[in-house]
Order: sequence, then structure tokens, then C-alpha cells
Amino acid sequence: MQNEIKEFEGDFQFMDEDEGPQAQAIALWCRYNVWSPDEIEQNTSKIIDIGCGPGTYVRAFLEQGLNAHGIDPDPRTAEYGDEVQTGSIFDTLNDRYDLVVCLEVLEHIPPKHTIEAIAQLRKAVRPGGYLLFSAAHPGQPGDGHINCQPLESWTKYIEDTGFIRVPSVTQRLKQYVLGACRHMNWFRENTEFFHLPINANDSPRNR
Repeated sequence: MQNEIKEFEGDFQFMDEDEGPQAQAIALWCRYNVWSPDEIEQNTSKIIDIGCGPGTYVRAFLEQGLNAHGIDPDPRTAEYGDEVQTGSIFDTLNDRYDLVVCLEVLEHIPPKHTIEAIAQLRKAVRPGGYLLFSAAHPGQPGDGHINCQPLESWTKYIEDTGFIRVPSVTQRLKQYVLGACRHMNWFRENTEFFHLPINANDSPRNR
């Protein structure tokens, strides 16, 4: 299955520089809006960026004092520090995370593996945790895009695994990032924030 993933062949350095301000804004917002001050002080929350590329978002979270690392199937990833390593969304993860970040990744995976990939995201999030997600929509230009779907389709796949979409959180995050820095068009159009209840009757935490 690994060899079916359409690798990103773009310039990692350009990607790092281009998305750096957006990554920093997202990490700063998450630090003050996802976790309580006690959780931040204890540094118990764990974050993974699945499809992290050169680790731009991982480093942004680390700069905020958060416990983050990332994986990406591109062999170049391993050159960007100990906090990122080569690995795929289809690999078995040894842990569960308070926040899983998966931004503009699943459009590189063949459509026949969409449900399996999203099931892997579900396994990675601990009950009570969160998923920050985006994936390309039809017609969106980009390198290696073979699985572009409308946001409504991505959302349904994710909700079918037990996640709850949190529009109020998505809106606050977007308002902050769009006002704070230069951002990528896909962030405004494709991004959604999801919560995984501790049980089916739980509601998203009101932060």
C-alpha cells in the first residue's frame, strides 16, 4: 500500500518557508484554546502531525512548549530533525494522541484507501482528543493530487468513525489565523476541527 501513495515532489525548503507563519499561528492558537493552563504546565498533552513533510508544524508546536512529533513517508523528512521521522499513515502507531494534525495529506492516497486512512486517524486520537484536518477539494491544484473530494465528503467519512465536527472551534481558529498572518488558500477552504468524545453520549468540550 505504501507504494500507492503519491509522493509530494515539491521543494521542502520552500514549503517550510511558505507555511511557517501559518504553522506558528495555528500552534499558538491551539496552545491557548485546546488545553488548560494546568495541562500546558504539566506538558502531558501529545501531538502528532501525520504527513508532516519537513516538520514545519511540529516545530511550531514545539516552540510553544508542546509535546509534538511527526511522520511522513518522504525519505527527506528524516533530514529535518529528531522530532520527525519517516513513516506512513498506514503504519501502526504505538501511542494515542490528544491532538492529531493531518493537513493536505489524504489527497495523495488512492481513493480506494480513503476509509482505511481515516480509520487510522481515528485510532491515533485518544478518547476526548481532537483532530485538525484538511484535504484537497476537486479542482484544487497541487503536486501528487489523486484523491480530491468536497469538504462535505471528507467530513462525512470522519464523522462516520465517531468524530464530532466542531464548527465554532473551526471558525475561531480560522478567524485568528486569517487575521494573524499570511495563510494558504487551502487552510481557509478545507480545514475542519473535530472532537472524539470519550463515549458516544459525550459532547465536545466548550473551550
